[in-house]
Amino acid sequence: IRVACRRAIREDIRISTVAAAGNGGPGAGTIATPASDPLVIAVGSLGVEPYGVLDYSSRGPTREGYIKPDLVFFGDRLLLASSKSDTAFAVRSGTSFSAPAIAGVSVLVKDLVVRITGDMSIIYLPMEKVFELFPPSCRKPPGLPMGKDNASGYGMPFGDLILKMFNPPSPASQIFPDLSPILGLGLAGMVLGGMVKSFKKRR
Repeated sequence: IRVACRRAIREDIRISTVAAAGNGGPGAGTIATPASDPLVIAVGSLGVEPYGVLDYSSRGPTREGYIKPDLVFFGDRLLLASSKSDTAFAVRSGTSFSAPAIAGVSVLVKDLVVRITGDMSIIYLPMEKVFELFPPSCRKPPGLPMGKDNASGYGMPFGDLILKMFNPPSPASQIFPDLSPILGLGLAGMVLGGMVKSFKKRR
C-alpha cells in the first residue's frame, strides 16, 4: 500500500494522499499503514468535549522514527449515513472518519484557488510543499508541546489561519503569488468562514 501511495505522490499526477492514523492508541508506535509513510498525510482524531486527542487515536513515532500523525480532526460520535437503508444514520467514532474531513478541506481550498485564479499548479504541488503549509494553518489542543508531536501532529486546520496564510509576507504567499485577489473578493471567507464558526463553537 505504501508503494502505491508513493507512486501516486511522486509521479506526474501528484495525488495528495490522506490516511487514517489508526485506532491503536494511546500507546506509542501505533500508527497504521499507509499513514506511517512520511509523505502520506496521517490524520488522528479529536474529541469535541473535552477538546483533545482521543485515547484510541494512534500515536507515533513510526518504526522508522517519523513523527506522526501529521494532522488531527474531529472523529468522536459523528452522525453518519448508514448502510442499513437510504434514510438510516449511525453514530461512529474513529480516525477513519477524521481523515475524510481533512481530505475535504484540502479539496475545498484547491478548488477555490483554481476557480478564482485559473492556476492549476496548486493541484500538483509537491508533498514537501504541502507539509510546509501545515504549521501556520493549524492550532493544537491545550497542554500539548509546540511544534509537531506524536499525539496531535501539527494540530487541526482552522479556516481563519488558512486565510491569513494568503496575506504577504507569509511563506504561503511566495508559493501562491496570485492568491491576493481571493481575499479581496471575499470568496475564501464564504467557504471557510463556516468552518471557523463551527470549530469555535465546538471548543
